[in-house]
Amino acid sequence: MEEIYHYTKIRQGQTSIVESIIQKDALHFHSSFYRKYAKQDYQRIRNNSSDIVKNICEKNKWEYDPGDLVLNPYIISFCMDKDSNYMWEHYADNGCGMKLILDKNMLKSIEHGNPDGHSNYLDAIETSLTCLYVDIDKEDCLEDILLANMNQPELKTWGEFDKLKFLIVSIKDSKPYNEEKEYRHIHLHHIVSIAKYNNEDPYIENDNGPIDVNEMYIDILFPHEMLLGIEVGPHAKEEDLEYVRQHIIRMGFDPRKVHIKRNKSKH
Repeated sequence: MEEIYHYTKIRQGQTSIVESIIQKDALHFHSSFYRKYAKQDYQRIRNNSSDIVKNICEKNKWEYDPGDLVLNPYIISFCMDKDSNYMWEHYADNGCGMKLILDKNMLKSIEHGNPDGHSNYLDAIETSLTCLYVDIDKEDCLEDILLANMNQPELKTWGEFDKLKFLIVSIKDSKPYNEEKEYRHIHLHHIVSIAKYNNEDPYIENDNGPIDVNEMYIDILFPHEMLLGIEVGPHAKEEDLEYVRQHIIRMGFDPRKVHIKRNKSKH
């Protein structure tokens, strides 16, 4: 079974992160809207992503939607490194937090839906991909990098245009981020056209996603079975380990199967 990891805090202020993720019905992961990310992360490549995707499609005579070139993704960050000093320090409270151990194949296979506003659900445009770490300043090489990664297994059910959109969102600048070894769940924002009125004159406006920082996430749910275990950090308190153990028992997990233990590496 292939594993993937999510490094995070156990608590943040008065908020229990372990309780917000591991709930009775499912695993709830906050998927953050791209505007919450630093400009040197996705926002930086977003500024010229439309031209890159358009150029590739036109050169290869692939169909594309000119109205769907600007991408507004929601993103959940996972990690491929099972014991990363960098991740323990920067994302797991300097080793006082926790690392969720997850079934990678299940993460890749779960399909979600988006409400259409009429009590129906549309298939979500989403996938999970290994991030591509590049020198974004060398813009002339981005087209080659995208084309070289079109055949990733996670993209096999998508057409060329959608593959390019996902790959664009998976690009990260190597200089500040390559130690993260990120595996990124990408959920593209469902753009809805909204009818509005100006002095009783109707006009159409696209919904380009939230602008209030407190609304810049959606809950993406995954089944309990995706959780394989939890490690608390090497500097976590013993009561924190017991708190995590007791919480998963209350949520219906069998601690004999979903092991809770301390990371013993010397970070």
